[in-house]
Amino acid sequence: MNNNIICIFPQDPTTEFLLEIPISLSSYFGNRFKLLHIEPNEKSHAEAIEFIKKEPNDSIFIFLGHGNTMAFQGSNSESFNCELFIDNEKLNIFTQKSLFALACKSNELLDNWGWDIGQYFGFPNIVSSETELKVELAESTKYFSKTTIKEIELSNRILVHSVIYCLKGLKYSNNFLHLHKRFKHYINQCIIDCLMKNKGESNRELCDNLFRLKENISLRHF
Repeated sequence: MNNNIICIFPQDPTTEFLLEIPISLSSYFGNRFKLLHIEPNEKSHAEAIEFIKKEPNDSIFIFLGHGNTMAFQGSNSESFNCELFIDNEKLNIFTQKSLFALACKSNELLDNWGWDIGQYFGFPNIVSSETELKVELAESTKYFSKTTIKEIELSNRILVHSVIYCLKGLKYSNNFLHLHKRFKHYINQCIIDCLMKNKGESNRELCDNLFRLKENISLRHF
């Protein structure tokens, strides 16, 4: 498998915990892997869009960052904030390409607007910080009533390691169905390990949310 693997990573202090993913994949794939670091300025975002457009159709893109049902968000700093980096109208830059999008509600964004994308892998809502946990609890206590920052940090580590394990599967197959099977396998093992080690209510809630995460992945594959 020699397809280019390009990781799109907007600079944002709240997603620094994801940095382990490109570091690990760069070491694993070598020259096949490229990190497209998006700096907090308009020029960097515009150049990234043009780069993506020019990549061959068999290229595989990984987006790591924030998102919602209408857009992937860009870089964020004290002096710059890009809330609309790649919105629903710009998704056609991935036409006939493959896109793995680790971003909140990318499952809905891709299902609703990613008609021309060759393959995609989208995630549901992800609570990855204390701030996001407070927002979630203000709206509903249905899924996170027992969750603390300790469970959030553990969930983040599991998410990062599951994505690394999943994407290393590109060494053997470019088909996203193969990646999906690897992701579900890893999450299932983590759920079992968590339940065996800790029977507490907060840990059970963590496992329920990991299960919900893997069951709400959005997938299109060749």
